[in-house]
Amino acid sequence: MKEEYLHYIFRTKQLGENFTTTKNLNVEILNFGLFNTNSGPDFLECKIKLNGKIWAGQIEFHVKSSDWIKHKHQNDPNYNNVILHMVFEHDLEITSGQYELPVVELKNVISQSHYLKYKTYMNSKNWIACQNDIQSVDDFIIFQQKEKALLNRLSRKSKSIINLFEHYNGDRKKVFYIVLFKAFGTKVNQQAFKKLGENFDHKVIAKLNYDLVKIQAYLFGISGFLTEKNEDKYFLNLQKEYAYQKQLYSLTEMNIKEWKFSTMRPSNFPTVRIAQISQLLSNNLKVNENQTMTELIQIFKTKTDDYWERYYMFGRVGKRKNKGLSLDFINLILINVVIPYLFAIGCATDDEKLKEKTFDWLEQIKPEKNALLNKWKKMDIEIKTVADSQALIELKNEFCSKHKCLNCKIGQYLLKFKGH
Repeated sequence: MKEEYLHYIFRTKQLGENFTTTKNLNVEILNFGLFNTNSGPDFLECKIKLNGKIWAGQIEFHVKSSDWIKHKHQNDPNYNNVILHMVFEHDLEITSGQYELPVVELKNVISQSHYLKYKTYMNSKNWIACQNDIQSVDDFIIFQQKEKALLNRLSRKSKSIINLFEHYNGDRKKVFYIVLFKAFGTKVNQQAFKKLGENFDHKVIAKLNYDLVKIQAYLFGISGFLTEKNEDKYFLNLQKEYAYQKQLYSLTEMNIKEWKFSTMRPSNFPTVRIAQISQLLSNNLKVNENQTMTELIQIFKTKTDDYWERYYMFGRVGKRKNKGLSLDFINLILINVVIPYLFAIGCATDDEKLKEKTFDWLEQIKPEKNALLNKWKKMDIEIKTVADSQALIELKNEFCSKHKCLNCKIGQYLLKFKGH
């Protein structure tokens, strides 16, 4: 038995409102209170009628009564106003101050068939616990859960961005570039690009008059790529420019060993990605909530300069021309950078219209294609836009894989109490 199950069947009122204590006193729940997800008693601001007398306070749940002692609640003043102790198994009388807590034992109240179904879901080895039952769930329930999962995903991503706002004293541009650079690194060079973004000073770009060659020198310089020896003329030109910038702006370089090239396609080489970022910066990259999806895509749809169209590393010509950012990669940037960034601003400023607009943008992008989403499709789950695909990725990773069925509207529907 888990406490979360007891919380669930109580807060969803699946056990009714009337109980009998271990001392054979009648208890009626007049107000189920507020479920507390922080420290302290489980349900706050409750109201009960105990043996004809009304009490107001908190309700605490445990698997065993003795867990009160085990969790050291007797030493915590936050539990002084507990008015009812609800447990699966009563094994010890508990006194709070001079007051012996009334106890409701739930062992013989809970539906065994319902608990067995819950345990089956918790112990399921299927790709998702409800895999064999999800076809019976109403489409509207699935839609509601997708909306919940999508909000969860955006909120989770925006939280780290808001933390960066605070860390960099509200410098939104700095934060945007850190998140942008990190995304350009994909999985292999994510940390290296994040570090590059942290070392990057967006104010320097304006001082360089948005000159592409100077920006390339700046980025390739602080990333460490200009510390090696190379006879390539373009390399030597950037190296000379960076030497001047280094003295002027007191710059330092990353260790070139932080960058990875192995197992990567040339189009994903960090050198190519840095050249692409340089191109965006030379165009005075700006994103804001007033731009349409078409405008946002156009901002990132830039061509690579002549050198990096042919080269993938300094002095090394590629077999194919580098055509710049693909639409798939642009969508990845919009999904993982632009939209979470603007959603974070909406959260930080309590701008509901901006938050709503980020959902609208997600509805305008085609869904990703991957093995995870293919499994949802096999269960006939609708995936029309990236809002759907992002929601289903979140549902699988943050709900299903963690067996959070009781927090999922689909799980709640399937685990709806149907009597003993």
